[in-house]
Amino acid sequence: MPGLLLFILIGVPLVEIFLFIEIGGAIGAGWTVLLIFATAMIGLSMMRRQGLDVLRRAQTAQARGGAPLGEMAHGVLILLAGLLLLTPGFLTDALGFFLLWPAGRLFLMASLLEALLPSIIGRFGVGSVSPQKPSPEQNIIEGDYKVNDPPSGKE
Repeated sequence: MPGLLLFILIGVPLVEIFLFIEIGGAIGAGWTVLLIFATAMIGLSMMRRQGLDVLRRAQTAQARGGAPLGEMAHGVLILLAGLLLLTPGFLTDALGFFLLWPAGRLFLMASLLEALLPSIIGRFGVGSVSPQKPSPEQNIIEGDYKVNDPPSGKE
């Protein structure tokens, strides 16, 4: 986890600076700044539209009596996309647009579940097989019993 945080705090700005220099050198500084503002405006417009759509679906799911968990996850990722689009840079814009793409959000959610689910399941002991033999105390079931003899036929 510390490595990821270090990459985010140092690596992402370095990549963004490199992309600014390369793209600015290719198309010019003015066009680069205009492109950054344009991607932010387009992205925020898309975020607003998709956010309202997800909110509508969440309200529909809740009205039917279901928990809108999927819609909530989509909503959080759409907010993250908006934050990335507001951050100046081409890498963050690309990640933001990826999260605004519904298939991109589904891919990210599936990847996160695939990565996190085994540790969550293992933490609760669901489906895990213990390699140790159970102790005799674990096989004891306490209770009362009564022996009913079958009728002998002699009276």
